Amino acid sequence: MKEPPSPLEFQDLASLLEVAEGQEQADAEHVCPELSQILESVFSSMAEAVVVADECGRTALLNPAAEQFLGQAAIGVPLAQWPEHYGLYLPDQVTLYPAEELPLARAIRGEAVDRVEIFLRSALKPSGAWVLVTTRPLRDKAGKVLGGVAVFNEVTGTRKAEEALRKSQEEYRSLYSSTPVMMHSIDQEGRLLSVSDFWLEKLGYERSEVLGRKSVEFLTPESRKYALEVVLPRYFQTGKCQDVPYRVVKKDGGEIDILLSAIAERDAQGAIVRSLAVIIDVTERKRREMAQRLLDEASRELVTSLDDEATLQRVAALAVPTVADLCVIALQAGDTSLRPVAIADVSEARARCLREFLQFHPPPADALLCPAQRCMGEPSIGIGGIGLLRHVDEADRPWEELRTLRGHRCLHVPLYARGRCLGVLCLASARWCDTDAPADLALAKELGCRVAFTLDNAQLYRKAQESIRARDEFLSIASHELKTPLTSMKLRVQQLERALAQQPPDSRLAARLSDMLPIFQGQMRRLADLVENLLDVSRINESRLDLHLEPTDLAALARLVADHLREQLDRSGCKLELEAKEPVSGEWDRLRLEQVMLNLLTNAMKYGAGRPIRLTSTLQDGRALLRVSDGGIGISHEAQRRIFERFERAASHNYGGLGLGLFITRQIVEAHHGKIWVESEPGRGATFFVELPLS
Repeated sequence: MKEPPSPLEFQDLASLLEVAEGQEQADAEHVCPELSQILESVFSSMAEAVVVADECGRTALLNPAAEQFLGQAAIGVPLAQWPEHYGLYLPDQVTLYPAEELPLARAIRGEAVDRVEIFLRSALKPSGAWVLVTTRPLRDKAGKVLGGVAVFNEVTGTRKAEEALRKSQEEYRSLYSSTPVMMHSIDQEGRLLSVSDFWLEKLGYERSEVLGRKSVEFLTPESRKYALEVVLPRYFQTGKCQDVPYRVVKKDGGEIDILLSAIAERDAQGAIVRSLAVIIDVTERKRREMAQRLLDEASRELVTSLDDEATLQRVAALAVPTVADLCVIALQAGDTSLRPVAIADVSEARARCLREFLQFHPPPADALLCPAQRCMGEPSIGIGGIGLLRHVDEADRPWEELRTLRGHRCLHVPLYARGRCLGVLCLASARWCDTDAPADLALAKELGCRVAFTLDNAQLYRKAQESIRARDEFLSIASHELKTPLTSMKLRVQQLERALAQQPPDSRLAARLSDMLPIFQGQMRRLADLVENLLDVSRINESRLDLHLEPTDLAALARLVADHLREQLDRSGCKLELEAKEPVSGEWDRLRLEQVMLNLLTNAMKYGAGRPIRLTSTLQDGRALLRVSDGGIGISHEAQRRIFERFERAASHNYGGLGLGLFITRQIVEAHHGKIWVESEPGRGATFFVELPLS
């Protein structure tokens, strides 16, 4: 866009107008044609709108550009009517421009006016236009003002561009200042040129305290070294960096973790003149990640062993120095004292000293927690090693190392599980500040919960193991003790059989006893089987289930077992379908496999009475496969997962038994390196499969 004419051009224009005026006054008929042509040519060729007014303020002359721009070609319009006639407004775009203050009016009064801003709204420009008006007075040779000349220069485009730039700058300043992101700009020497309000808020500084300082001054020594040796050399080559991890020191001495991304602004020669950096505070995110890693690692350690002291020592070591400078885990030792079982410290010497000190001065049960905290199970936070160091005397030189713990912030977390306080977890650190307290409390409480539940589970497991050992010992003793009267009863039955054989055939007593004797023998066999099962369970628990391997034909063994059970099958109303024609030979314990078949067939008769049973032995893919199918009540999918455990049964207690048969069967099969499983649907019978290697 063209600039308005210079004062020299106005002077030339004024001179031409003065000459023309003088000639007109002298003799209108003798006007110099050349001068008129020059004047007309100048006016017509100017791109700027030019308006000339006489000393009375009437429009005397407009060039074509002015007629096109103003939209009015009337000559003689008084200056007082210009604001309304041409639509001239003050910069507020509402108030008409005062006629007496118009630049042309001031020129008529003898003033030279430069670049006055006026808003114009006319029929040709209904949306309005901004113009800069420059005016000069027209004088005669004596200096008398004859009128004025004004040049109008439209600057609407420039004004819009400036307004857009101003808004953009305001938005940038607003964004820079109010956005909840840390931002700063630095010069080519790394000195801070500007910082956002959030930057100041996060680090606790005033703006006057940081501007002009180098940005690396606010980094920790490790981060500063990394920036100077690694990041900045690469940045000056590429002009950008992204998500660079640093640790920043706040005004109060606290530290935060950040990710910094920056981009450089270069001059025409490509040199970096300024850099803008965006900084994200990732302290809380890193804290959460660290806490989750700690809890995950602690959980893995807690389930690796039932040795409380070794496990808790590893957990304490995980907490130092990640979370605290010192970690102590103490367990209840009766009702009056605590027994420290794990101590970890950033200083090995102080850890040894504290361990020795606590051996001489075991803390009482209320050393770390007040009664209310012990009852509620809530963590507490305080200053100093209260409770742990209550017996440290300033004169005791052996414990001088422990005095460095005074002033540390401590977290005490009771280890509560199922309403019982098992001990306490103590964390101490000189690095914590008030802002860390909520997060540290939550982490310590979660760690304490996991430690407490693990301790409780370990105690429950040990009690369960003790109960199982007591039960197994009882079963072993009971089964052995029951064998003695059973043996005696068998002898008495044999004597009774011989005595009955000697009685006369018509003896009513002998006939009655002969009818009762098979029932008695059957019940005695059942009792003997139960005792033998109990003995097998005892052997399995003591890992004494010995196998006597020998060449065995599974098909022949199946036929033998079927013959032994013929009478029982008839009584239960079950027809046995035997498929064992081809030999299936392997190295197995003959008696134990016979026990497997007896258990499976007995179960089939019990739960499928009155229905056929199929027993099959085949050779499949180089392994022996034994299959027992019945048409009984079937087994639910849930029960199929547990029937091979001890004292478990698929059906209700109406069917009797101890629930040991399938457990013993599985143990025998697995001792042969085989496997057993069942396929069944409720109400549609069951099929048990036994797969055995041939050797």
